[in-house]
Amino acid sequence: VYLGDGTDCATVDCSLQCVRPPRGLTAWWPLDDATSGVTPNLAAPSAGGTLLGSPTNVPGSYVTGSYMFDGVDDNALVSDDPSVDLGTSDFSIDFWIKTTDGQGLNAILDKRSAQPLRGYRMFLQDGYPGLSMSDGSVGSYVLSAANGGPAAYVADGNWHFVVVTVDRNNVNGVQFWVDGIPVGTTFNPTAESGSLDNNADLVIGQNYTIISTGGFFTGNLDELEIFRRVISPQDISDIHRAGTAGKCREACYASQKVVCCDGEGSGAITICNYDVVPHLYSYGLSPLTGPGCPGLGVTSFAPNGGTVTVGPGECLTIPIEMMCPTDVPIGTQSCFEAFIYNHDTGANFGCTGSVRKPAWWCIKWDVASQPLKGLLPITAQNTVAVNLFIKHIPVLNPAPVDFDYEIWPMENDGTTPSGGISLDGLPPGEPIVRTVKIPPEGIDLPLNVRVEAVQPVSFQKMVLMGDEDMDGKLEPLAEFGVVSNDGSTTGIDDREEPGDGTTLRPFLALPNPFSASGKISFKLTGEKQPVSLQLFDLRGREIKRFFRKRLLEPGVHDIYWKRDNGYGVPLPSGVYFLRLSTEDFEDKVKVVIMR
Repeated sequence: VYLGDGTDCATVDCSLQCVRPPRGLTAWWPLDDATSGVTPNLAAPSAGGTLLGSPTNVPGSYVTGSYMFDGVDDNALVSDDPSVDLGTSDFSIDFWIKTTDGQGLNAILDKRSAQPLRGYRMFLQDGYPGLSMSDGSVGSYVLSAANGGPAAYVADGNWHFVVVTVDRNNVNGVQFWVDGIPVGTTFNPTAESGSLDNNADLVIGQNYTIISTGGFFTGNLDELEIFRRVISPQDISDIHRAGTAGKCREACYASQKVVCCDGEGSGAITICNYDVVPHLYSYGLSPLTGPGCPGLGVTSFAPNGGTVTVGPGECLTIPIEMMCPTDVPIGTQSCFEAFIYNHDTGANFGCTGSVRKPAWWCIKWDVASQPLKGLLPITAQNTVAVNLFIKHIPVLNPAPVDFDYEIWPMENDGTTPSGGISLDGLPPGEPIVRTVKIPPEGIDLPLNVRVEAVQPVSFQKMVLMGDEDMDGKLEPLAEFGVVSNDGSTTGIDDREEPGDGTTLRPFLALPNPFSASGKISFKLTGEKQPVSLQLFDLRGREIKRFFRKRLLEPGVHDIYWKRDNGYGVPLPSGVYFLRLSTEDFEDKVKVVIMR
């Protein structure tokens, strides 16, 4: 697989390392680093944690980094936010922890109000996990040596993955997990079935002081998450097994079941960056064969690879034209896979898509008369009109009188109905079930897609079911994806580019690999300012200084470079870094030179 930047899967590990965040994620504090004293929340940017005291960032421990709390005055304060109010829903809390403090109470997080006493708290008691819930009355569920055993004790100085899942209508609904394994007895939460909502702030690493003082946590915390559902044993196992790779801060969606009506399949891949900084990605496409994917797979792509920048919290859609499969029977599909490489972090991830050779039905989706490719962005409490065009293909038999079809809103696993999307005014998750007559010229079927509840760090699917082989059974015929975080999805054609195939980062852009001579482009905003541009090798040595503190006007600037050092000598093949810096910003980009 060529990744579009001079590398391929022989030089870069293309195996998937991190795990996709489970659905229902409502809060995600990676606890890696802070911006302006705030540790970000990737699932709900409005609910970042303000660091108080002096929690210490520890790079490289555990997933990318962690925060060490001193047990004296360190904590992180999250202002009251709807994302951390759990109401009457089921929920799960997970985190990585390293501590040697096995005495007394160590608070992990606390979201409780005093009058009335309402909310939830996660903590360690003498080194064992515990949870309390309050809906006016108080329920406390705590493991110990007696009911948890050695497997539940986590204050041994090692990293442990701790989870609590809460099914609020189940007499055995509270279950603790340590390192992917259920531990201890279960507890009955049904006496506290009322709302947990309150207007209190959430505190990480300390008791909420209005309720009780002290309880400061001593040790390291990492990857703290809240889910508005009971995550599955498989979810828990997947996150634990991912280890230091953690949950993916990026994802991709590839068009599924693209219908070849005119000899070509017009699809897309969408790359989503859930991080708080922009990232430079390279992607490559290749055929995929296996179960459900007969033949040689999709073998022709335009483009088949490239390099793009995706901004923080954004999704970028890349249109892909694919040749229709010729080596598979009518009514089956060919598949492809996308490998994606993050130049800034070294992370690898991917997704798979398919192109279908139809037997009966030509199917197309469009929005505002434009073909729908990639993920469709819809903000919460908004509706987008989608058009579904269906036409009979007179290959095997004349058109049937009626066409029975269903459209299902699904979670990204493709099996669970979406709880956040409604179609044509139906309750969320309910399918459209209809029968229409298809005239020879085809028919347009309007579809109103409304996002009732945001699904952050995720996407959902609208799946069309119909009878493709006239056996009286419905099967998936086509689909499109919906992203419902904040609608920040763009397409390649929507972004400002230098115009020569390079990718314009927010400030710095260049082709990769760098050709015999090429153009470095950067964009300045604001006022006229001093700018420096330098090239370094992997040891951090300055190889070339293009200019230092040169006063430049805002706008796009181009520098032509012949791959030489500061003395005009051609550079050998290898990896270098360009650094663009102003008085208040610095951007660094990897440069690949191949000769």
